[in-house]
Amino acid sequence: MKRKGQTGSTFKYLFALIIGAMFILFFIRFASQQTSTLEKISGAEFVRNFDDILTEVTVSEDQKFPFDLGREESIRFEDGQISLPAKKITVKTDKIVFAPSTIKSRKITIWTKRWKWPFEIANFFYIWDGKSVSYVVYDETARDVIDDVIYFNGDTLASMKVVIISYENFTKIRNRIQQNAKIIWFASKAVPKLKQKIIRVKFNEDDKETGILDFDGKEVPYVGMETLFGAIFCSDAQGYEDAFSKAKEKLDVMRELQSERMDYIMLKKQECMQAYTPLKEAMVQELNTPQQYALFREKVVSLNKGLEAGCPAIL
Repeated sequence: MKRKGQTGSTFKYLFALIIGAMFILFFIRFASQQTSTLEKISGAEFVRNFDDILTEVTVSEDQKFPFDLGREESIRFEDGQISLPAKKITVKTDKIVFAPSTIKSRKITIWTKRWKWPFEIANFFYIWDGKSVSYVVYDETARDVIDDVIYFNGDTLASMKVVIISYENFTKIRNRIQQNAKIIWFASKAVPKLKQKIIRVKFNEDDKETGILDFDGKEVPYVGMETLFGAIFCSDAQGYEDAFSKAKEKLDVMRELQSERMDYIMLKKQECMQAYTPLKEAMVQELNTPQQYALFREKVVSLNKGLEAGCPAIL
């Protein structure tokens, strides 16, 4: 006859086995659900849920999100819309998306970064097809900018086949680069005649985080490293311009909100009126050229540093 202590031990052992089995079943079920979720993101579901997917990843300031669509799909990004022509599905999005006009791939990566100028504006979304290769070519005139890019984003860019290479090393391999690669030309040297698509970066000398992007003769502004990254993932000037226009609209909305915020604060704290007046003027400053964007950021940052105690920062 078993003693009471032995019975208790046996019960505990059986209980542990049952709980262990339940945990194993739970994780098997969880893994199965995850696998089926990835399969369901394929094709039509990915396109239909695209805006919701971007909304979910917006909580991150800097993160990559890879997707396996299950099979190769042809997906178009055009004029604020994502579409799957084979299934005649088109969905609008108000998100700021930098993407090729067409992606033909089974795997897609979404990289998101928060754009600040100088206060937080919105998340940018970069779409990569898992295959395309880009080369960022630089020389000593762009060394400081490239160092910043590598320090903050080097690993992410490398994982998305963005090769950051000096002008000297590029000249050694230029004849071996695949024809469908893209070249982002940061160097001051003359752009060579190549078969690949080339985007030339023209810095604003007073602030290299602003400047002009030359898409084969079509010039559009860039404002911050985040927009420079946009040029890497867009296939043409039109796609970049569409995304940048949305970014500009969101910046204008944020400037208006900041102005209204200052009006509210001044009703409570009239002593802030003198400090806020030049800041309010900055919020309606015209923004078209790289120089104007640079001056706006410099002015807002400088005026915030000089705010009197008790007047909240507008950043």
